[in-house]
Amino acid sequence: MGKILGIDYGLKRVGLAIGNEEYQMAFPYMTLNKNDNKTFFKNLREVIEKENISKIVVGLPLYLNGEKSLTTIQVKNFVEKIKKMFNIPIYLIDERYTSFEAEKKILELNIKNKKKKKEIIDQISATLILESYFAKFNENEKSYI
Repeated sequence: MGKILGIDYGLKRVGLAIGNEEYQMAFPYMTLNKNDNKTFFKNLREVIEKENISKIVVGLPLYLNGEKSLTTIQVKNFVEKIKKMFNIPIYLIDERYTSFEAEKKILELNIKNKKKKKEIIDQISATLILESYFAKFNENEKSYI
């Protein structure tokens, strides 16, 4: 079992977390800016290669009632793109409430800098996505792409 990359996909920033499936632990890793798609995908490739990622888990944003949103479609398009780039299994996991939970955690850290706060929220959200994945360890409950 190798390392897993958790991704909280956003239009401006993408939060990343790294997890270990054997120990079922996840840690915030970094936030990538999406100002320039070419640079973004280059940086994502570097992370995947440097960290020897064997699996990717992407948060799937849904409305609270479970309905798909515009962002859901954007995430699925992103997943299709990275599927073509990397020969790595990719899983989607419901990410409802992760941003809310991340913001609760960030309040405890008392970070004043708004930019830094947003970056950390993205990383914590990615960590929570991986933790949700570990909690649903039964393969039947995961949506493999």
